[in-house]
Amino acid sequence: MVIAIIGVLIALLLPAVQAAREAARRMQCSNKMKQIGIAVHNYHDTHNSFPAAAVLLKMTEFGVTGNNSTRQRTSWSVSILPFAEQSALYAQFDFGKVFSSLMNNSEISDTSNKNETYQKEVLPMYVCPTDPAHRGIDPSLNYFAVMGGGPESAASTISAGTTPGRLTFDNGIFTFDNSTKSPFFSMNAIEDGTTNTFMIGESRWWLYEYTTLYNTWFSWASSYRAGTHHPIIAAATVDPINKPIIDYWSYNIWRTATGGDAHGVNLAAHTRCFGSYHPGGCQMELADTSVRFFSDSTDLNVYRSMGNRYDGKP
Repeated sequence: MVIAIIGVLIALLLPAVQAAREAARRMQCSNKMKQIGIAVHNYHDTHNSFPAAAVLLKMTEFGVTGNNSTRQRTSWSVSILPFAEQSALYAQFDFGKVFSSLMNNSEISDTSNKNETYQKEVLPMYVCPTDPAHRGIDPSLNYFAVMGGGPESAASTISAGTTPGRLTFDNGIFTFDNSTKSPFFSMNAIEDGTTNTFMIGESRWWLYEYTTLYNTWFSWASSYRAGTHHPIIAAATVDPINKPIIDYWSYNIWRTATGGDAHGVNLAAHTRCFGSYHPGGCQMELADTSVRFFSDSTDLNVYRSMGNRYDGKP
């Protein structure tokens, strides 16, 4: 009888312990996002603009021309390193040379270019402690820049050949340069106000080295994949939180949530949705660096609007 009572008590206590541990992990995650946001603001204070989501060097102001394979340069997650106590790592990169979008994909042919080597460094500042896929040796990224928001029709680019489409937006705080637009915005470009506009959000969609069917994977320092119009370090508020049109789990081998084999089709999810492994929603950081938890049931129109920096809606 005593043993049975103890068993019941343990069964009752275990969920409470698990909930307490998750609450602690969520707080740690929130603190990481806060520090990332402060680093972004310090970058802004120094350069009078936010960093680009990724630099593609299409604009003449960069003085570089070339095909897609020679245009992929640094991402926002690299640009803020000096403001996040990572100056030593930052100094290793060669910003005049190509950055890989996919690791081990032979995107860098110049043997003197060591950028991919440093893109594979592990940075705990970018890892959510609740992510079950991260093993401590993965160069992963759970915090994505917000490149905009709205329905799919509002995207500046929809990658052909994938369903759903891999999306690129340019109405958020972090965008990509093209032939007519600079990717560097100042605080004044946030017309809807810093308390009404998303800056950074959580993501649980990522291609890890040990889960991929191939020998390529993403890094926290991945560049925009220019040849296929594929943002890798930024997402837009399009699909509902945690509910992309096609879902998958980063700790599986490119499978859907129901067990179907979807291979690379699922890679669209991380360009169009934010979400987390925290139960019930995900954390989003506003442009004033405040971090708030948004539930899966957040009104879709409000959520989409908060990804847009200038749509005139609160």
